[in-house]
Amino acid sequence: MAIDMDVYFLYELKSGTAACSNPEHILLKVLRPAWRNAVEPEAEAAETVMEQIRDEMLRQYLVKNGGNATLIGKMEGWPEGEDFYQEQGGFQVDFWLAQSEYGQPWVALSQAADEESFWKIIQEDDMLAGIRPVPPAQQVRALFLTEKDFSLSI
Repeated sequence: MAIDMDVYFLYELKSGTAACSNPEHILLKVLRPAWRNAVEPEAEAAETVMEQIRDEMLRQYLVKNGGNATLIGKMEGWPEGEDFYQEQGGFQVDFWLAQSEYGQPWVALSQAADEESFWKIIQEDDMLAGIRPVPPAQQVRALFLTEKDFSLSI
């Protein structure tokens, strides 16, 4: 059985009619529902549900704030840092980000005091190491948003 899993989507924002006070990045946390591993249609349905929720969150954000968004990276799993596990967002979160050997859109992200601490976290966490992040890491500040920050009827 594949379990429910949070998936994080980092977008870079380009201003359109958005106010100057808007953040340059948003980080959306979306829950991908569980499914039975042996049932491929369930896996596809779980992915579709997650994508529909993500798309609606992004649409609502852009309608309210203007501009457009470009996907910078995606991470499935459990990053280090308590901010990532808040049920409701609406706040700025600082974290480190590294691209994956697997290529775009895959990234590793984690909260850490500095880049050296970030790489230590990666080395000590099998799941994060399995993403196969590559140096250098970059520090990012993003507006953190979850499904509970939106009015969703999907």
